[in-house]
Amino acid sequence: MAEIIGTIQIRRGTTAEWTTADPVLASGEWGLDTDLAQVKIGDGTTTWSALPFFLKGDKGDPGTPGLSYSTLEYDFDQATFAPPGTGDIRFNNSLYDLTTALYVHKLSQLGKDNSNAFTLVDAGNRFFIQDKDEAEKWVSFNATGAGIKHPASDYWEFPVTFRDRGLASLNQNKRVLVNIA
Repeated sequence: MAEIIGTIQIRRGTTAEWTTADPVLASGEWGLDTDLAQVKIGDGTTTWSALPFFLKGDKGDPGTPGLSYSTLEYDFDQATFAPPGTGDIRFNNSLYDLTTALYVHKLSQLGKDNSNAFTLVDAGNRFFIQDKDEAEKWVSFNATGAGIKHPASDYWEFPVTFRDRGLASLNQNKRVLVNIA
């Protein structure tokens, strides 16, 4: 049997284009306002301007501010006996399942000071640390409390418990991507 490959395209236009044309969408036809990223579905009789947007509800509570920053880049350093250097992340144990603390320098490898974001970390957050070049090398930890700032050494200490790991261990002095959720 031959495979059929096709494209489904939704009628679309900017807010100004929809307002100017004010068309009647066929019954079940979708129309996308590309400025608003919202959809209307036609009924075959109502003009665009009179149709409601599909699944548009009331604006909800904005919620509590949380961790909202992109992936952080650090170098993984297996040393467990000294504060991390600039741009480094360390664990307090070489065995992931026995690790109870992460030590993270306030400055990432890209020179960004993450201190403000680190103040938001608390119990329930998750650290996901992955080798930048080898995706199968990763480990994740659950934060068990707020981070502790060590001002004399410019690093943060986060209490954690082991959560999960990938198929292979992280390598010493390799660039890792750190996500905190």
